Amino acid sequence: MQPMNDKTMASARAKLDIITSMAGPDPEMALAVLSYALMHVAHDNRVMFASVIQNLAILEIMAQQGDHHAE
Repeated sequence: MQPMNDKTMASARAKLDIITSMAGPDPEMALAVLSYALMHVAHDNRVMFASVIQNLAILEIMAQQGDHHAE
């Protein structure tokens, strides 16, 4: 996975804001809805759960590195 440039990161954050706002303000319900959606997409595309977790970890590292570069 290649590092995200500033434009891609801004687009990802905007999409994240849209998705999380659609999930609702209740953190438990939002987490349940987003988890269900993630697993549904992974299952439909025959993606192993371990790969989902690995990709999430990589994205988090990339986001953290982007935050440090912005400072």
